[in-house]
Amino acid sequence: MPDLTYETGPETLYKAGISYKYYWYPSTGNTPPQFGSDISLSIYCKQFQSPATVPLALYNNVLGGGGALWGDGTPGGVGNPLNPTPASDPRTAFEEDCANGVLPDVSFIGTGADEHPPDIPAGGAQFIASKLEALAANEELWNTTVFVLNYDENDGFFDHVPPPVPDRDEYPEEYVTLASPAGTPGGGLSVGAGFRVPAMIISPWTVGGRIFSEVSDHTSGLCLIESVAAAGGLSGSGPVTFPNISRWRRATFSDWTGALHLGEPQQAPASTQFDPATTAANLAAQTAAARQPMPPRPGAAQQLPRQLRR
Repeated sequence: MPDLTYETGPETLYKAGISYKYYWYPSTGNTPPQFGSDISLSIYCKQFQSPATVPLALYNNVLGGGGALWGDGTPGGVGNPLNPTPASDPRTAFEEDCANGVLPDVSFIGTGADEHPPDIPAGGAQFIASKLEALAANEELWNTTVFVLNYDENDGFFDHVPPPVPDRDEYPEEYVTLASPAGTPGGGLSVGAGFRVPAMIISPWTVGGRIFSEVSDHTSGLCLIESVAAAGGLSGSGPVTFPNISRWRRATFSDWTGALHLGEPQQAPASTQFDPATTAANLAAQTAAARQPMPPRPGAAQQLPRQLRR
């Protein structure tokens, strides 16, 4: 799917005057990872394949420096989008901005990492914990932020819950009838909602570990931005609308505002599992377990235990 030209989410936010930055974490040098919410823009979207085809400030806040600071996001200051200021450590740009008490209205954070072997889930947990701890350490930011942890992995293999399917007569635009540029036939199949994926909404208004049961999809996060902007909760020129969210998705999926219990924020419950010593011990235990040798394969002459023979 090269050379797509539709308006992307960062462009919509930029036009609305809503500040935005994508924090990505290079493993070597300053090369963006090849997967992530916005790195795919540089692969598929023609306008992001060169910094000359979109405003430079927008390009830099998306692809031009994941390890750079947001600062105050103004020309001439720390975080000048026309000349990004590198963080002290490119892996902790988000933490440094939190420590300085500055974040854009909308931040995307990409790990550039994996939780599949040989990597371990504890590594992902440690990464997420570092971002939440940085956010929670600044009370003003914590009190005004909704942190959404959203995976892009299919999680429907064992859910046994089929996703919603649009009515073809009412929503014909949800069905693919044309062949792809590479010649793959559309087959008249629905674009579909996809399988359910894990998502957690962490904020002063979601304390308590509640389960949110409204039907959601990957556009729900964008719809949440729309709802917050419409309520005057973001900077910019007012409400914003992402033009590529289809009418079926808007009619079918949640904007996540129902997960927020607005009103007096609640204090998070204390738990020893968040003690630094406990988290370090859990990480060490998972690391040691991940390095255990694989069990030997059984030989061809194996026999069933006597009690299972008939």
